[in-house]
Amino acid sequence: MVDTTQAAATAGGPTQHTQNQGALVPARTATGGSQALSLASMSPRDAFGFAQALSESSLLPRQYQKNPGSVLWALEFGRGLGLDVITTIQSVHIIQGKATMSADLMASLCRRAGHRMRVSGDETHAKVVIFRADDPEFPFEVTWSMDRARQAQLTGKDTWKQYPAAMLRARAISECVRMACPEVLHGAIYTPEERGAAIDEDGLPVDGSVSVTQVPASCPAAPQRPAPEPADNEADYSHPGGETRAAPLNTPANAGQAVQAVLDGLVGKAQGQWDDEPALANLLAQADERGVADMEVDGPNGQQPFRQILNDRITALAGQQQGAA
Repeated sequence: MVDTTQAAATAGGPTQHTQNQGALVPARTATGGSQALSLASMSPRDAFGFAQALSESSLLPRQYQKNPGSVLWALEFGRGLGLDVITTIQSVHIIQGKATMSADLMASLCRRAGHRMRVSGDETHAKVVIFRADDPEFPFEVTWSMDRARQAQLTGKDTWKQYPAAMLRARAISECVRMACPEVLHGAIYTPEERGAAIDEDGLPVDGSVSVTQVPASCPAAPQRPAPEPADNEADYSHPGGETRAAPLNTPANAGQAVQAVLDGLVGKAQGQWDDEPALANLLAQADERGVADMEVDGPNGQQPFRQILNDRITALAGQQQGAA
């Protein structure tokens, strides 16, 4: 049994948390408001029992029903974000084996981190602007229009026909948060809809179906050619343990020549700055600005979007720093 007796100093005074014979104990939410259940107050056995009980509820999203392992994983992910149980279950979804979160949750995490976000738009366009707390003079700006949605072959979906304003807003929020402050997402950098899930007006998955949309290439393809040889100082990258391995990134051979040159430069910089979290975050912002962040490159786990590789590495480095602390 875990000793969970704690005292938390809040504006309303100290709050006592106790556990008695495996009882589930309320824990104060991250906002300091009303109390809610948290894995932090449970033993591993209690946590799995709680997840098992939740998985029997018909009120849960379908991917969690009768699946206590997925419920427990999601709750632990939410705990790392400082979320209560209900918020996690309603806003974090596993699509094709990957964690996703709603655009509203992305916006909340962005603002909770101290960044300013402005959202505007209508049924024809949505505009999101984010000012980082550590760089308040520079605006990160993303606009999604119906023309852009048509180019991405999204407008044929039922939700886009019925709720264009909500869909444009969600796309603009998720893209802008990924560009301005990806660290708040902890690796869950896409919404369920961006991963191909059928969703409702609120961006929540309505069933287990997933569709894959073929998006036209953003640039003409060039003839196949070998990937460029990295410079001598970019061929390897070092790890905290001192070992040296082959660089994990290569740009695709079939990208347009102009885009290839941009990718070559950014990939080369990423290879040389693989253990520098702020530098990788800056590279991600540059890749977004130049329109190559979502192009696939050869990464440590095969072909992946450049954005995903950088975000995964940033998340890993952040975890190492937290562990060291």
